[in-house]
Amino acid sequence: MRIANGFNPSAREAKIQCIDKERHALLMVKQSLIDDYGHLSSWGNEDGKKDCCQWRGVQCSNRTRHVIKLDLSNPRTSNHNLLEHNPLRGKINPSLLELQHLRYLDLSGNKFEGSMVPNLNGSLSKLRYLNLYSAGLSSTTLNQLGNLSELQFLDLSYNDYNISNLDWFHGLSSLRHLNLSSNKLTDAKDWPQLLNMLPYLEDLKLRSCRLPRIRSPPSLTNSTSSTLSIDLSNNNLTSCIYWLLFNITSKIVDLDLANSLLGGSIPDFFRNMVSLKHLSLSRNHLEGDISKFLGNICTLETLYLWGNNISGSIVPGILGCLENSLQILDLSNNRLNGTLSKSFNFKQPSKLSYLDLSGNQFSGTLPDFTKLSSLKALYLSDNQSNGSVPESLGYLSELEGLDISRNSLEENLPNRITAALARPSAKLLSSLKICLNRIALTSRLRTSMLLDKLFIRQGTELWLFTQVMAFRESLSTMREWLLDHGVERKKLIPSLMAASSA
Repeated sequence: MRIANGFNPSAREAKIQCIDKERHALLMVKQSLIDDYGHLSSWGNEDGKKDCCQWRGVQCSNRTRHVIKLDLSNPRTSNHNLLEHNPLRGKINPSLLELQHLRYLDLSGNKFEGSMVPNLNGSLSKLRYLNLYSAGLSSTTLNQLGNLSELQFLDLSYNDYNISNLDWFHGLSSLRHLNLSSNKLTDAKDWPQLLNMLPYLEDLKLRSCRLPRIRSPPSLTNSTSSTLSIDLSNNNLTSCIYWLLFNITSKIVDLDLANSLLGGSIPDFFRNMVSLKHLSLSRNHLEGDISKFLGNICTLETLYLWGNNISGSIVPGILGCLENSLQILDLSNNRLNGTLSKSFNFKQPSKLSYLDLSGNQFSGTLPDFTKLSSLKALYLSDNQSNGSVPESLGYLSELEGLDISRNSLEENLPNRITAALARPSAKLLSSLKICLNRIALTSRLRTSMLLDKLFIRQGTELWLFTQVMAFRESLSTMREWLLDHGVERKKLIPSLMAASSA
């Protein structure tokens, strides 16, 4: 039989690639799971479903036909800007161990509610990728992982495991990526030795693990990786963490020490991190001058220093060689001062796409932004800037977010900005905050903004607060606009009343 689109079911059955023993094992796995959302609806014995190599989440080798990949991760979906959680539930069937050629296994984001993992006992020895992020499996799982000598990626994050013994990591000699974030390592006093146990480790994430503080400098002699990414944020390690980093500074490309109770000035050894691209030291108690620090790490692409006690004046040219590489800079909520028009007057085109200087003590006029053509987000609120909003802001064609509120800016918004705001589909300035300044708004712009307060344009939010609230005129213009946009006449007066009392 051949159906309208030319598909021949019998021909498809003749080309089944799936090995029967492995298909049966997968069906047993499905039988033990509770699939409330139909993620495994393509798995079955019916005609047209017998080839397990075509099932959702299953991949077979083109050469051997063995199942080499099984992805049962929770496929979160976005619905009305909310992330929906549609997990699998139930137990992991021991038939999983029949997939002896499996190299990739992802069970992340499900609700297995303490389910036991079948005793591996040398099975699944070819695994290279194992993701159990927030899977809810029993912590006894950990005792079975030490024999996976070919494993290169392991994610056990967000399971709230209590991990005190790390000896089983010695068997994971090929591991390159390890994520234990949001588990409890309070009693794992030898956690820094992970860098010695795992000589090929390239990425270590221990975020929010309640790590014990380092009492003596570890000797890191076994690491053979050329680069390292390390996330130790949210652990309250204090400045003792510097002991761990001192001997590996040249290898670190990504370092996150946010919320680590770091105090004092930023140590000089950061300038020896010749490969560093991403650095977060936010939410600490760092203080002092940062001019020497900023101008000497020429490889940095992202730098987060927000939420510290850093003070002092930002002098012209402070970024030094960073002007050529920096893409994200967040110095917000510190005690920095200086004149923005001088401190951030770029001489050449910059790659900066995100700049946050809010919550400081910068004064004077705003700089010329002509060289910052890549900016997508600019936050300068809660400073002491004065003068007019520079015309150059209107030429930043990529700019989506602008917050210059709570300053002493005055005069009119540049014509190019008001013109962009008048375009309903404009990407420019999808989020604008200018409140608590002395910026004058034209009648036309105030009308447009107030109407947008009633009917917010798709993808556009205008945060104008008191400046919009004060405008209660042009009711005839609003009446015509409301009628044009489908507001029924009987609802017209309440809409206008809401506008005038907003």
